[in-house]
Amino acid sequence: MCAAGNCVAADAGVQGVLEPTWHEVIFPIIQQRCWGGGACHVRPLQPGIPMALEEFVDTQQPSRQGNLVFEEMAARVQNLSLPMPPRGQSQLDSVQIRFFTRWAELGAPIGDPNKAPDAGVNNGTLDAGVTNTGPLALAGPATEISTGFFDLNGPAWGNSNNTLVMTDRAQDTIFFSNPPAPAQILLRPANEAVGLGADAAGNLVMTQYASRQVARVQGITVTPLSQDYMGSRYNSPHDIVGRADGNIYFTDPPFGLGIRPRELTYNGIFRLPADGSAAVVEWQGAPGTGPAGIEFSPDESTLYVTDRPGGLIRRFAVGLDGSLSQETLFSATYPAPDGIVVDTQGNVYVATEFGVQAFSPQAVEYGVLVLPEPATGLTFGGVDLRTLYVTTRTTLYSFSMPTPGVSR
Repeated sequence: MCAAGNCVAADAGVQGVLEPTWHEVIFPIIQQRCWGGGACHVRPLQPGIPMALEEFVDTQQPSRQGNLVFEEMAARVQNLSLPMPPRGQSQLDSVQIRFFTRWAELGAPIGDPNKAPDAGVNNGTLDAGVTNTGPLALAGPATEISTGFFDLNGPAWGNSNNTLVMTDRAQDTIFFSNPPAPAQILLRPANEAVGLGADAAGNLVMTQYASRQVARVQGITVTPLSQDYMGSRYNSPHDIVGRADGNIYFTDPPFGLGIRPRELTYNGIFRLPADGSAAVVEWQGAPGTGPAGIEFSPDESTLYVTDRPGGLIRRFAVGLDGSLSQETLFSATYPAPDGIVVDTQGNVYVATEFGVQAFSPQAVEYGVLVLPEPATGLTFGGVDLRTLYVTTRTTLYSFSMPTPGVSR
């Protein structure tokens, strides 16, 4: 265990070697930096989870997210005059800084931004006093379920066992939980798993950055489903969704490539046919695109795909054979759209830099459920599917919703 004020994280460089845990490294730092009354902005996840700082065999590169966390915390330990960031806000850009500063000035509590007075802000950033409509107007306040993560994403709900699963790429772990129970380890190492979904049989399927593949998880057995398209390795499969007819779709942006050379000249949307035949490329995007979150309409006749760098949602018609056609722009979004889900009325919810933005099936915007850090993923869950679980890099939140989500 490192001593408070003198923590140094060394990368063992060997996969399978347990690095210092979050609790061992960060908790002594937080003890020094607590505000009056012992309130800390960051809390350790219990039990302590080893940091995934080892080099992955496939990439031979250290886990970037884990190292960034240590670098930031080390800087604040060495220079105690530096303020600790608000919870989860370790890498804000100028727009986010202005937004969160203004939000704090208004005194809006975490998870209840829509009760803040109207800030009257009109400078291109999100107004902290935004008025929501539609299902967002009837949503409950944000509830913090658990925190202390590093790169949380890919939440998915299992109806058969009422279990939430989610990934933390920085910790190379898939977690499961029966909220509000604490998260537990389902799979580690997970080859930098990011997106989670289910196939037609209800088995867990996932995308993996490190191994550049999509795979099925049954118990502790991981079975690769596809690793390449016509002999060329995927970029870094990101999100995944299964259709009732057995087809599986996933996005393939370059987000996790790092220094590895790309083997495909495009960023794609791929389909794995229900008969187990080779992957089909359904959409090819230029290098500047970034297909991220992927989800069907309730009747599975439409596929929605977010584009993270483009700040938009694309819409495709789904044919009887599962093929995609009739690409259209569904809507522009707030910056960095990622995970996407729908409810039974066809309303579309997307994780963005400012929180959960929502639209009607006709692309009429309802507003945004603001969170204190950028949202990464979301899923409907609970026994009645009226709980919207939302991940940020550090924290899992939930909102009670008036309309149930679609079970996949």
